[in-house]
Amino acid sequence: MDLLMRLEKQAAEAGGYVHALIGNHEAMNVYGDLRYGSPGEFAAFRDENSEKSREAALAKERPADRADWEAQHPLGYLEHRQQFSPSGTYGKWIASHDAVIKINDSLFLHGGISAKYVLTKIRDINQRVREELKDPARLTGGIVTDPDGPLWYRGLAQGDSSMNPLVEKIQKTFAVERIVLGHTYTDAAITPRFGGKVILIDIGLSRVYDCIGKMGCLVIEKDSVFVLHRGKRLELPADSAKDLLRYLKEAAALDPPPSPLLKRIAELESKMAAN
Repeated sequence: MDLLMRLEKQAAEAGGYVHALIGNHEAMNVYGDLRYGSPGEFAAFRDENSEKSREAALAKERPADRADWEAQHPLGYLEHRQQFSPSGTYGKWIASHDAVIKINDSLFLHGGISAKYVLTKIRDINQRVREELKDPARLTGGIVTDPDGPLWYRGLAQGDSSMNPLVEKIQKTFAVERIVLGHTYTDAAITPRFGGKVILIDIGLSRVYDCIGKMGCLVIEKDSVFVLHRGKRLELPADSAKDLLRYLKEAAALDPPPSPLLKRIAELESKMAAN
């Protein structure tokens, strides 16, 4: 996060922009849902006072099972919570950002726009998210933790053709050509859906997915939309299975062998043969 904060500042100094959007994991760190936290993450916040701080907290809480309490509060945990609290450095920085942003004719967000929020203005969505992160009392029943909210919704990423009317309504309501989403893993290659009206860009950059480092990004330049896969420009596929197969094979050829796309290619070829 420090790197992203620096990039944001450096971009502004250079006359550009880095738009860091709030996703579910950023929000979870702020409101304390740490189910995906790791010992290494907490350890990164450990300092010379961590042991004393933990002992003071232990004395104050006086848990019945000290060992269990310590396991749930590893060294660095308390510092992590302070930094991500609404008054902490990271918590304040996260809550100062947007969850949804429109740039030219593209809508960017983490999860997706569901039917529940399709008529809600971008300004109002962002304001509600920020207010809830700054005041935990607002979280219950709010937009931040809503499965249909913009931080969590997966319908546009996983739904079938029955989602077409919603996609078109989003385009019309927000006056955009496409919706660009993270959150839902796309099996190692940026993937368009609904004729390119929805583009999924979470290719699993983190090695937590399969210990394979991946490289790829979506590029939008004026009217041109394409993918850079390991630095090589690839044209996004059309809706046909044949063109998707072409695209996946081109991307796989750029990966160090064995490409994480091979399984996806085999499944698509099997499906095409059956049809």
